[in-house]
Amino acid sequence: MSIKIHVNAQIAVASAGSASANFGTPIFVAEHSITSNRQDGPYSSLAAAEAAGFTLAAAPVIHSWLSAVFSQQPRASQVLIGRRAPGEHLATALTAIEAENPAAFYAINIALNNANEIMALATWTESRFKIAIAQTSDTAVLDGDASTQQVTTETIDTAAAGDWVLTVFNAWTGALVGTATYNAAGGAGPQGIATGLRAAYDGVAELAAITEPAAGVGAAVELTFDGLGNGYIVQLTPPAGGAATQTNAAQVQNVLELGSALGFDRTAVVYHNNDTENLDGSWTSRCLSFNLDRQHSIWAYHELKGIAGTRLSDSQKSTVLGDNGNYYSPVTYTSGLEEDAFTFKGTMLSGRSIDNTTTQDLTQARMEEAVVAAFKQASSVNSKIGMNDDGIQLLGGTVLAELDKLVRASHYADGAVSSITGRRTPYIDTPLVSSLSASQRQSRQVTMSGEAVFDGAIESVGSASVVGIDLVVSF
Repeated sequence: MSIKIHVNAQIAVASAGSASANFGTPIFVAEHSITSNRQDGPYSSLAAAEAAGFTLAAAPVIHSWLSAVFSQQPRASQVLIGRRAPGEHLATALTAIEAENPAAFYAINIALNNANEIMALATWTESRFKIAIAQTSDTAVLDGDASTQQVTTETIDTAAAGDWVLTVFNAWTGALVGTATYNAAGGAGPQGIATGLRAAYDGVAELAAITEPAAGVGAAVELTFDGLGNGYIVQLTPPAGGAATQTNAAQVQNVLELGSALGFDRTAVVYHNNDTENLDGSWTSRCLSFNLDRQHSIWAYHELKGIAGTRLSDSQKSTVLGDNGNYYSPVTYTSGLEEDAFTFKGTMLSGRSIDNTTTQDLTQARMEEAVVAAFKQASSVNSKIGMNDDGIQLLGGTVLAELDKLVRASHYADGAVSSITGRRTPYIDTPLVSSLSASQRQSRQVTMSGEAVFDGAIESVGSASVVGIDLVVSF
């Protein structure tokens, strides 16, 4: 049963659902056959994961990630492995993995890092109270190359009578876009089948809406898709005895350009020129070592063990940062001395700092937990929190006490003035019973609201955002 039945906490960041409570556990999603579980672990050491079967010989990709994660000091205290079935879309795999134990992990890394995979990860994560960290080695993000359209061609190699079925899926969500079917009569040749398929494709409104009219000459069916950088999965299923070949023209998919344009608040992408070094896992492990209840920390300026920095020009760094990306690179001082590589800048694709998102999630989790704990405490002594002015104020004080703890941990500023309302923060406003509507009284629900201001760290320039808080509490 959802926590929202009892307390619905809504946290929104202003410019002038509940969080997972397990903020220290990452999960790595990859195909494997070690077990049939969707989640394996948690493992608190490389040796423990190897004992469970995730050895270098049996699962080299996973073992490499585990080695990187457990090499960091400090590091995440435990990890999980999420199993993706062969050929399964990432969104489908993540949904199945989450269903096994939604609260077991907070951060997600994935084995594949092409643009469609990262965009699928970002799309899925955006609707959850989790974060995702991915890495890319695509130099398009360094050069600022503009994304281009996808052009896919299916060429009929061997004709056969029966249904030729052309299916298109959204590569970022796995959702079916549409299906076109051409029934080839006996004696039809490759060119005739291709002509029939082109007409069948254009006749499906859902497919025609995402491409230019199906083109191609001879036995080819050429599909030019909409949108610069959009990704689609095309599958042509021939009848028995038929065969076809798929080719894809070179396409630029600048994942930073695409992700920043969509404003993903829960996925960060870091450039790294070596796909085998698991920079994403190392960075995630290093920063999930933070004890957020005690001390707010940022994701920038961290050195990572076992990871070689990528030397980037000032222009390349500016291009990556301009599209809300991150990098792990050394810096050269004016004196000529070179400083070892460190992570920078610690932002999501939207440009929001990663630590702002984790603070937001922590706040929501702790407020929900505190309100439910107050109700349970009253019930444990055969009492209750009454739906009266005293009871409402008690719950308001409970929530404010949690905000005060987060102020002491440097998540929020102490006494900062809101740029939205001009009030000193943090604060929680509680209504008087006399101000409640008849429907509120009947449903026994009370809405409390407040604000807090992020205690923004100075990275290269500092900025502060106001956090709006709304809680609907059911008595």
